[in-house]
Amino acid sequence: MRIGNELDKLCAYAEGGEITGEAISMLVAREDSLNAFALARAVTARNGRAAMEALDILSQQRNEPVMLLSAITSAFLDLYRVKAAQAAGKHHEHVLEDFSYKGREFAVKNAFRDAGKSSLEQMRACVLILRDTDAALKSTRLDGRILIEEAITRMLAVER
Repeated sequence: MRIGNELDKLCAYAEGGEITGEAISMLVAREDSLNAFALARAVTARNGRAAMEALDILSQQRNEPVMLLSAITSAFLDLYRVKAAQAAGKHHEHVLEDFSYKGREFAVKNAFRDAGKSSLEQMRACVLILRDTDAALKSTRLDGRILIEEAITRMLAVER
């Protein structure tokens, strides 16, 4: 199923033309970004087990905690942008244009699907937790994995 979705995305982008390596690099979701979305989805659904399982998979793919946190933050920013757009009465097309998602339409589509499970305030709180975790990762000698686990636990506890 996932391969079919990726092929559909590439074919739509190529508009009947050649599918280039550049298009593949730009459009095909990397496994780490998919797992970051799974982690964000699990947090917004308050599914701690699924969130930690997604973190385990991401940790195996990315050795550097800063890069791992970056992938997680990116997924949450997609959700936050969509919630903010919804609060302003904006639609899918507005988010694509306003935040330059060309080639990443799937991210906006997924965020619109998943954003309904949470409030704008919850997303804002999660983004602030991730910001603080990023600062801690870059300014302390604490174990990065533990800092990220703590951030996930804090995000799971945020009120909807």
